[in-house]
Amino acid sequence: GPVSLTEVQILNNRTADGSDERWDEEGAGSGGSGGGARISAASLQILSSAILDNATGSGGDADGLAGQGGNGGGLLFNGVSLLVQNSTFARNATGNGGTADDFASGGRGGDGGGLHASSSTGDLVIESSTFSGNTTGAGGAGDVAPDGRGGHGGAISAYGPLQVRHSTIVSNAVARLDDDAPSALGGGLYSTTSIAIENSIVVGNQNAGAPDDCSGATTASFLLSSTDTGCPMGGPGALAVAPSDVFVTILEPLQDTGGPTPTHTLLPSSPAIDAGDCPLESTDQRGFPRPVDDPNTPDASNGCDIGATETQEGFVVRASDDGPIEAGGLALSLAPNPATGPASVSLRAEPGERVTVEVLDVRGRRIRVLHEGAVPPDGLALRVDGLPTGVYLVRAVTDTATTSTRLTV
Repeated sequence: GPVSLTEVQILNNRTADGSDERWDEEGAGSGGSGGGARISAASLQILSSAILDNATGSGGDADGLAGQGGNGGGLLFNGVSLLVQNSTFARNATGNGGTADDFASGGRGGDGGGLHASSSTGDLVIESSTFSGNTTGAGGAGDVAPDGRGGHGGAISAYGPLQVRHSTIVSNAVARLDDDAPSALGGGLYSTTSIAIENSIVVGNQNAGAPDDCSGATTASFLLSSTDTGCPMGGPGALAVAPSDVFVTILEPLQDTGGPTPTHTLLPSSPAIDAGDCPLESTDQRGFPRPVDDPNTPDASNGCDIGATETQEGFVVRASDDGPIEAGGLALSLAPNPATGPASVSLRAEPGERVTVEVLDVRGRRIRVLHEGAVPPDGLALRVDGLPTGVYLVRAVTDTATTSTRLTV
């Protein structure tokens, strides 16, 4: 029957490695599949959930048939239809293939670093979700016979048609044992049949260190990706960027930016801002309004951003070192306040001293870390968005001093 997981966290799980071949067996065991969870159901919905830091086991070694790495580092799904919505799969991994002896081939690495899904008849849909930092295992070494291939699909391996909408697929990877081993496919996305991509970021994924975003993708619109990395870039609204620019001009690191799951928000200069199309969407992955039109940025369609998150009308925090101050001194000021749009925070601190700038709610709970480290001489611009209307405390802390100011949004 149908299964639904809502606001669930699946963290830090691992399946067992396959057993090595014994003298009375034919072949080694494979690693367990479904590092975070293994679900067989007619239909599965994963809503507003985080599946983080899970792994499958590696295949066992053998004189003959080596074991395979387990599939689905975060999740393995067997069924008819799957919907992943407003969720994050991050830092999950599949196991390596086992090593073979006696003229046999090595085992393959596990498929689907974040998610391995199989459906021959139903829909496999990823919507308003993030897949970041997931990896597949390498194949095992063969003995004269070929080495095993690496696992397909660093983020997602789909045995059936896959649809990706309003999502961010970044920094995932597939591996191979060495340059002579068979190559894995799809550093980001892999499907045995087809992939349709809408209003999504699929960039900065790798195959044994080389850029590789898609394998099996057939159609795309309002896609931010790179040329020659497997994703179709001829559709409407396509934006081509260099893989090296992902965390320079496009995305912030994965972190808590509001909502129930960690996400990558867009940098203030990101080309994805107002470059997308989402006519049927009213919220982003975090539950924040979408679209939010930036009046200073030309619209590609309806003012929607590309990817899983929508840049909000928040306030901008600007920290700057304005020159020498007394030892242990710390100064923090904010204007305008109350803030209905951009605001700035001016910060002065002892040169070279570590400073943490954070936002607290009225109960004193830390909800954002805006900066942690030394303040560069030329200043630092930080953006925070999506704060609900209310009263907050912006606080700066060093080893020797603490200061704060109240912010009303």
